[in-house]
Amino acid sequence: ILNLTPNQVVNAGLNQTICEDDEVSLIGSATNASSVYWTSTGTGTFSAVNSLNTNYTPSSADIISSSVTLTLNVISNSNCPEVADATVITIKKKPTANAGAAVSICEGSSYTFSAGEATAANYTAVTWTATGPGALDVTTINTLTPKYIPAVGQTGTVTLTLTATG
Repeated sequence: ILNLTPNQVVNAGLNQTICEDDEVSLIGSATNASSVYWTSTGTGTFSAVNSLNTNYTPSSADIISSSVTLTLNVISNSNCPEVADATVITIKKKPTANAGAAVSICEGSSYTFSAGEATAANYTAVTWTATGPGALDVTTINTLTPKYIPAVGQTGTVTLTLTATG
């Protein structure tokens, strides 16, 4: 007698992109399986390595490498060979912003940041905001070299805030 058993079918889920402080939620599927287990090309941790549904927390090394491949391995409920499916997790670093050091200017003078005075990393866009009655030049508000124009007669402290988004 020859007994033909169906092969197991496995799906590790879609590729995902997460931020560096996030964990990834994995929802795998498998048929004709007696057991499953997840493996990683990285050094992060699974919340439940032997479950179809688990979370993966990237390690510092995973974050530095910017991606990790997670593989769902399926062991047959018969004598068929083990099968696997993988998903790639891309890990985006958080944007950072530094508006630079405090600066003093004279009443009636505008101020334009020099290149390198304000910095940002891992961003797709930057935006400046300002307190006080003066204004930022709208043509420079989304650059690292904005121009602030005080209101007529304005004195005191103005806070310029740089926000980086990614």
